[in-house]
Amino acid sequence: MTLHKPRRATSQDVARHARVSRALVSGVLNGTMSTMRVSPTTRQRVLLAATELGYSPNPLARALQQQRSNVIGYVPRSSRRTPYEHPVPFILGLHIARAAMRRQLHVVEASAETAEARKSDELVRFMRERRVDGVILDSPESAAEVQRFIDDGLPVIQLIRPRSDVDSPTVVVDADPGISEALRHLIELGHRNIAFIGHGGAHPVDRARLDCFTSNLHARGLPVRTDWLRLVADYDIAAGNTAMSALLALPEDRPTALLATGDNLAVGVLQALYAADVRVPRDLSLISYDDIFAAHLAPPLTSVAQPLEEVAERALALLTAALESTPDAGAGSAIVSLPTRLIVRDSTRSPSRRQEG
Repeated sequence: MTLHKPRRATSQDVARHARVSRALVSGVLNGTMSTMRVSPTTRQRVLLAATELGYSPNPLARALQQQRSNVIGYVPRSSRRTPYEHPVPFILGLHIARAAMRRQLHVVEASAETAEARKSDELVRFMRERRVDGVILDSPESAAEVQRFIDDGLPVIQLIRPRSDVDSPTVVVDADPGISEALRHLIELGHRNIAFIGHGGAHPVDRARLDCFTSNLHARGLPVRTDWLRLVADYDIAAGNTAMSALLALPEDRPTALLATGDNLAVGVLQALYAADVRVPRDLSLISYDDIFAAHLAPPLTSVAQPLEEVAERALALLTAALESTPDAGAGSAIVSLPTRLIVRDSTRSPSRRQEG
């Protein structure tokens, strides 16, 4: 007995079932409706017909029709070493992969950990050999690195720490809303002596976090003590530990609250506090930045959350728009700024009378 494999439904079958043209079916199901007007009722009829017949577009055929590979390149930042030391690039890469998968795209990651790779055409050649349609750069090392991809004709999206002197669509995170909310939260609890641990680099992202902290204190008439501003060379656990140890070693009064601009910095802070038998929040209120694993520490940390999942979604939307040359792609200089927000947990409370005194 010969078993016959059921015939797979085609777009023509869907068109016949929905009583529309095959071109309209293609436009509805493949998202290429920019040149045709379709009523919601007709669109729903097409989708229902496709569901009833078990039809879905062929990704390979669609890619060939659009002369694309449906593969995008992703270049993470070179500081990525371990998930707990540098959590942001790991989580961001995960969200990029998921956002691409939802759009039936594949991701090729090119990890360039050496300065030589960053300064040469090696990354561009790597991406071209894999026929990527466009590239997402997380915190590029230099303007020249971004420009090489653009000069090669590849659409480029920059993330988080862009090179502003290169004209390309960009997704950034605005630290101001979350940090302002964090300081308002501490001040409403009664804190007046608030310290800061953050990166001391010249990058605008790092400078913005520090400027937001100091400007908020100035606006509320609170002191900005230079010995309570601890600027580190890197976002890592050891730096947080060293900075907190220096604060604990101050000969006079200590701060009653602290903002550490990274979950990993906050881990180092907690290590130093544990060694000195200082408890959070009994002896010090602590707020972290990132909110990647802040909720899983002891105590769960109040944290300024970066919207990394939305960063990935917006990046893929910008790249798709650039590939399709839709009006949303703009002139190449679209900038999407996403706000941070404060999530309150168990690491903050009002200072004790002993602390205030």
